[in-house]
Amino acid sequence: TAALPLNGTCVNHAPVVAAPDALSLAFDMPSQLFVSVADADLAYSSDAAAFTVEATLTCTNCSIAVSGHAEFDNGYAACYAVDGAACACGASVIAGHIDTVNARLAALEVRGFVASDTLHVSVSDLGHEHGAAEAGTADVALATSGTEPVVSMFANTSFSVAQDQVVVVADVAV
Repeated sequence: TAALPLNGTCVNHAPVVAAPDALSLAFDMPSQLFVSVADADLAYSSDAAAFTVEATLTCTNCSIAVSGHAEFDNGYAACYAVDGAACACGASVIAGHIDTVNARLAALEVRGFVASDTLHVSVSDLGHEHGAAEAGTADVALATSGTEPVVSMFANTSFSVAQDQVVVVADVAV
């Protein structure tokens, strides 16, 4: 028998993001968003306890919240770091150990404000010991029904008007 040398190169695999293709929302009402991430490299990591990932969530006209935590509003730079991990802010970001990030992703709620939008989810494995960082992505089509509630004025509503100015009150029902 002869011994043959076997040389291998470690390869970093991109995380796999599981998310629905589409989600129907009622205007400005929270809906549960089921997102999770898996990474094949976790099984081969020399330090599984330190296997951190960074999930970035963006949308144009929606609001994202993690149950029990401050709301992420896409109009602002928001960052939610877990396990003491730092994260690069500029979008809604959840960073930390993969298990903790999955727990936060499982608690996501989304609110829609326009007829259609897309929630982009990108998860980076930050490279770890297997080379350059890889990212997995998913897009969730958001379809929002309904409209912004009409503001009601009651009988005791008053207006202050400067002299010689015009006030227009539209759609007044008596």
